Amino acid sequence: MKNLIVLCLLGISILLSGCYEDPMITDASADLKSAKKMAPGLVGTGDIIFTLTPPTFWNGIVDFGDSGEYKITFISLGDGPRDFSQASPFKEDIVIYDMNATWPPSESETYLTASCKGVVTYANKLPEPSKFLENGMVTGAYGPLENWMGCTIHIKGLVIWAAPGIPAGAVNTIRIN
Repeated sequence: MKNLIVLCLLGISILLSGCYEDPMITDASADLKSAKKMAPGLVGTGDIIFTLTPPTFWNGIVDFGDSGEYKITFISLGDGPRDFSQASPFKEDIVIYDMNATWPPSESETYLTASCKGVVTYANKLPEPSKFLENGMVTGAYGPLENWMGCTIHIKGLVIWAAPGIPAGAVNTIRIN
């Protein structure tokens, strides 16, 4: 009973202190709070197709809006998905290159390279789309994307299945900041 009373008093004091408005707080401190949030530097959407060509299983197009549209290839590293698992980790390198280039692109046609780790969550829902998330670092940036060298890259999206265990493609959002 003592514990319940102490918890109630603690809760009431937290509520009351949260309602107190400090006259020393100015608009500048509100600006400071918003300055801590990292703004998305470059955001794009990808439409990716699964191929049976190892190690470049995933190929497609990424549209960064005003910053351009590019081809993108994901190069699989490692063993691939785990059998009988709800979450499957993966590693891959990413290459973003000129729309007119063929694979593999030349050095002058390559605009961004990155190394990432991620996970696909199956959650026993196949053949429904599966969520995936990956994060990494931009390891090379050239030409129109040269400002993004050393930045982090975040990709999240959905794997679309042709049949259980056989991907058809993916849709994703790519953010570099």
